[in-house]
Amino acid sequence: MRLADTLSAADASPTAALRCDVRAKAQAVLASLHAAKAECDRQLAQLRRSDAMKQVTGKSSLDEAIDSTKRLLAELDEAEAAQTAPRMGCEVEVRLTAARHAGALA
Repeated sequence: MRLADTLSAADASPTAALRCDVRAKAQAVLASLHAAKAECDRQLAQLRRSDAMKQVTGKSSLDEAIDSTKRLLAELDEAEAAQTAPRMGCEVEVRLTAARHAGALA
């Protein structure tokens, strides 16, 4: 069962379903990156070798991919919070004020 299939009726919009699906895929990618990093570290230790990228930059390419995926998940969280946040009253007030001025000019 896909995570998007478990949405409640209130969250059943295409955008919410897409966001949920993207989040599930990003979390799966993150889990696979962690597993790949553990396997890579194990093999490097077994061969008594070091990661050349990590020696040069301080991070392995898998570390960079993990960080990038974590940033993506954080951005998804921010987008969801912005989508579900209540609208500010000042936006409505600005629109009403602009509408009053437009009516006064007409």
